[in-house]
Amino acid sequence: MGREVGELLFRLDGNNPVNYVLMSNIYADAGYWKERESVRELVKLKGLKKEAGQSWVEIDKEVHFFYNGDETHLLTEEIHEVLKEMERRIKEETGYAYEMRFALHDVEEESKVESLRFHSEKLAIGLALVHSGIQKGGRMIRVFKNLIVCGDCHEFIKGLSRILDKVFLVRDANRFHKFEDGFCSCRDYWRFGFGFSNG
Repeated sequence: MGREVGELLFRLDGNNPVNYVLMSNIYADAGYWKERESVRELVKLKGLKKEAGQSWVEIDKEVHFFYNGDETHLLTEEIHEVLKEMERRIKEETGYAYEMRFALHDVEEESKVESLRFHSEKLAIGLALVHSGIQKGGRMIRVFKNLIVCGDCHEFIKGLSRILDKVFLVRDANRFHKFEDGFCSCRDYWRFGFGFSNG
């Protein structure tokens, strides 16, 4: 069905890079790596460019931007440390496990974990936690993202809201997500649609 929808989208709007990203993600999610690669090659041949996924957070009236795997921030080491610590605690306290299907890369498992660990929204949240500390409660953390939040990040932030007793408000390309007490205001709506993103 996904292939048929993709062919229809290509016929109707063959120069929209979003359609190719959607098809690439559908193939990757199904494990059809050759088909995914052929879609990506088609994007290159057509010279199409998709908007890079980025997230941002405001700290003391200064906006900080992050891309997937971004290591350019001055506090990168501290951000990585706090994210690894939060990941460990969420696993212990909630049973969180990476949703590898959102890594969407035909690479070794360890590389997939690293890819998921440092998605842009997690990096933005990591900076906010480095700045405000990881004590329970406190003020709301607001993060903005230009694409749709991925399923793994959605589960991670739900777990984080539970263990830290903090509220996380994440505005992605489609909706606001208010994470509180281990739940999201979207009621996991993205799970039932094409909530695909990569970073």
